[in-house]
Amino acid sequence: MKSYYLITLSALLILSTSISCRKSSNTPISNTPITPILNLTIAPTVNTTTVSGITDIQAVGGGFVSSDGGGAITAEGIVWSTLPNPTITLSTKTANGNSTGPFSSNITGLSPGTTYFVVAYATNSVGTGYGPVISFTTLPNASSWYVTTFAGSVYRGATDGQGIAATFNNPNSITVDAAGNVYVAQSNIIRKITPSGLVSTLAGNFLQGATNGIGTVASFNSPSGIAVDPAGYVYVADSGNQLIRKITPSGLVTTFAGSGTVGILDGTGVAASFTYPSYIALDASGNLYVADSGNKLIRKISPNGVVTTIGNLGFPPGAITLDTQGNIYAVDVTFNNCFIYKISPSGVVTSYAGQKGKMGYTDAAAAFSLFSQIAGLAMGSSGNLYVLEGFWNNHGNNRIRQINSSGDVTTFAGTGVLGAANGLANTASFSGPGGIALDASGNLYVADSGNNLIRKISH
Repeated sequence: MKSYYLITLSALLILSTSISCRKSSNTPISNTPITPILNLTIAPTVNTTTVSGITDIQAVGGGFVSSDGGGAITAEGIVWSTLPNPTITLSTKTANGNSTGPFSSNITGLSPGTTYFVVAYATNSVGTGYGPVISFTTLPNASSWYVTTFAGSVYRGATDGQGIAATFNNPNSITVDAAGNVYVAQSNIIRKITPSGLVSTLAGNFLQGATNGIGTVASFNSPSGIAVDPAGYVYVADSGNQLIRKITPSGLVTTFAGSGTVGILDGTGVAASFTYPSYIALDASGNLYVADSGNKLIRKISPNGVVTTIGNLGFPPGAITLDTQGNIYAVDVTFNNCFIYKISPSGVVTSYAGQKGKMGYTDAAAAFSLFSQIAGLAMGSSGNLYVLEGFWNNHGNNRIRQINSSGDVTTFAGTGVLGAANGLANTASFSGPGGIALDASGNLYVADSGNNLIRKISH
């Protein structure tokens, strides 16, 4: 019992001394944070990048590992499946390394016309991190695309009517609106074709002129380029008149830009001038781009009609089109229209496909490919550029070529032989086609000039 009291008394004295010391201390309590003893590791953080270079059997995917999670990465890549939410338990995956940062992978062994789900992954000692799942659809096999006659007969004319009862005279430019209506420029006349194939005259007559007005009262002089905006307003590069014309859905023709005389002036509306504007294309914001061939320029016209110059190309541009990033693709009409340039939104010009001064027919990587008499360009929603080759002065391939986003050139349709054969895309024939356009479903329309036909390529 005595020991108990002694121990208790000693404890109380120690406690009292401790409290007394704390009260009398002038040393402030430290605010320095306590360093955790444990170093926790989590799964890596990764993002899935957009799929590009989509063909019928392959594509290019990738990812970006922004954090290793505190542990060394042992594997990274992409995994894909026809079912949502693929994981690394599947065999359809790639292994691309073991570091942070970007990586890309070839997605192979795909089936044509099929939707796939792809996700990027990265693994460390704790587990696997996944990026967001994205989907893409491969292109149908070229052998499953069919060429048919949408409208017209082999006879020249300007007869309105249904399908093959209608006639055309050297149709040379074509575009499609959001509703699937097709517009064709031919011999100073602008024609309209409904999705069911009913052909009517929207504006113009056979006579050359620059008259504004409704329907056939209006006149044109060698219209060579045509485009349509989401509201159904049609724009025409009226090359012989040095004008850009605008047509309302009801057929009222007005002058949108240009003075009517050759020139190089920027300005608003009729204060601006062009020298043989040939092809036109619209961007998503309603800006109109003009291949001002005689001036070797690309001109830009705002929705309000303000004309500016993108930059001096150093070559006369022919057919043009745009991608979703605002890049312009333009054909150099010198050397038998065999070379394609790419122009950035800031006006930087770079080589894109073909070989300068060398025409021919070769499918290969873009820089090694050969083209001849390129008459039209059309950009697909998946980033594939369709190149229409015509026939002029005993040269031309009479084919449609395709350049994927990786720069690989392949033949999409046509045998190269002059003709009007319908059927599978790789057995069909054309005769000096002059224009190409895509609808919202990915179907292609071709102004088959030499055959006086409008052809449709669908699957």
